[in-house]
Amino acid sequence: MNAVEAMKLFLEPRSVAFIGASRNTSKDGEMNALELLVTGGFPGEVYPVNPKADEILGMKCYPSIGEVPPGVDMAVVSLPRHLVPRAVSECVARGIKAIIVHTMGLSDGQDEEGKALQAEALAIAKAGGARIIGPNTFGVMNGFARLSTYMGPVNTERTLPLSGICQSGMFSYKSWPDLPLGGQGPVGKIVDLGNAGDIDFADALEYYEADPDTKVIFLHIEGIRDGKRFLEVARRVSRKKPVLALKVGRTEEGARAIASHTGAMAGRDEVYDALLRQCGIIRVDDLDELEDLSQAFLYLPLLRGTDLAILSHAGGMCSMGTDAFAKYGLTVAALDPGTVQKIEGLFPSWASVKNPLDIWPACLSNEYLSTLNSLVHAFLEDENVAGLFCVIWAVREPELRWYDASQILGEAAARFPHKPICTWSYGPSWPQWKVAIHGSGVLWYPTPERAARVFSALHRRWRFLQGDSVPGPSSTLKICLTSASPYAKLQEATPTT
Repeated sequence: MNAVEAMKLFLEPRSVAFIGASRNTSKDGEMNALELLVTGGFPGEVYPVNPKADEILGMKCYPSIGEVPPGVDMAVVSLPRHLVPRAVSECVARGIKAIIVHTMGLSDGQDEEGKALQAEALAIAKAGGARIIGPNTFGVMNGFARLSTYMGPVNTERTLPLSGICQSGMFSYKSWPDLPLGGQGPVGKIVDLGNAGDIDFADALEYYEADPDTKVIFLHIEGIRDGKRFLEVARRVSRKKPVLALKVGRTEEGARAIASHTGAMAGRDEVYDALLRQCGIIRVDDLDELEDLSQAFLYLPLLRGTDLAILSHAGGMCSMGTDAFAKYGLTVAALDPGTVQKIEGLFPSWASVKNPLDIWPACLSNEYLSTLNSLVHAFLEDENVAGLFCVIWAVREPELRWYDASQILGEAAARFPHKPICTWSYGPSWPQWKVAIHGSGVLWYPTPERAARVFSALHRRWRFLQGDSVPGPSSTLKICLTSASPYAKLQEATPTT
């Protein structure tokens, strides 16, 4: 059974058995994974296994996995750690090939007994041709199949074509940003590797590679067990879909926290930095950047150059945007003389017409929305401009008209589908502007710096797909993997210019 076949059993099962299914349900003040799967609308067969119960949630309960009907695709084990090897053995004997182990305290524990129990369970599974996710995991979530093995509520009613591989269950619970699909929505699919004793990043990446429900992939990495295979698979997958990575454990303190969480070895940060870059994976520094870039790769075109335009209601915002662009290797475009000639009639004679452009003098002299429309389209028609950053004054007061420019920017995004448009708004009504822009093909970011970071990532992705080698900001290391380790051998590489 190859990795994709195994992952399909985990993420697209027709039937699931819960070994150690809890009798405590919401009527007792406690939710459990079995109940959440059933109430979440999973359409397949569900088999509770608990020798101390005849029935749970109206379903027949089986005393052992050996007595459930044959043909079960996946089992979820929630038992004390000393019972895990036996449960895995019984699953193998029943012909179950996909096993999720919720149980904590194995290799993530601080004693040798837990490590030995995990090694025993993995050896049993391997000998029987079965695969394990975990231990110490919440398991999987597939909103498209209304599937969740999590021990807490997750939303499987509204999903995004955004899939993740993580070593923490938080990435399905956290609120992802308001996205243009309408309101907050969870990621479409999640694989929580936990201790990553068996199923690893490369296995899940291979599944997502051809998955029609996945457009963008993100990784939360504490440690990678098989760096050589990861490099081979990730290089291939990142050519087809954007892959983002939040690698934690940069500091000694963070590395120690990882060891106590999943038992993983964090490894040298600069080596992981180089490894991810060579794979074509875009590394993010924090959750804000992970969310920002997830939005960008879902809904914006790639940036085909580094020269951008800035339109703003205030000159100070022009300066802030220019500084932010420079920080991320971007520049303000030199406008074509024809563009200047086209728009200078909108401005008083004393105004400076250039990029970045303070549009307020023109807005005072002319009708606001039609003026903004002319300026937006003129800038995007300029062949020197690869993308647009538009700063909107968001005011909605009784004495002032609501300056809703969302339709203008949306029409521009549709007319220029190869030029990304980002916006930032200030003023008392910026929350309304943030909502108004949804679904327009334009994305809102809360600061010029975060917008510039997005533009930079969109351009780096475009360069990568053109075959260019795009170095990271801090390292010239090149990874040469000669063994199953993400830090097997290093050599200095000539920086790419």
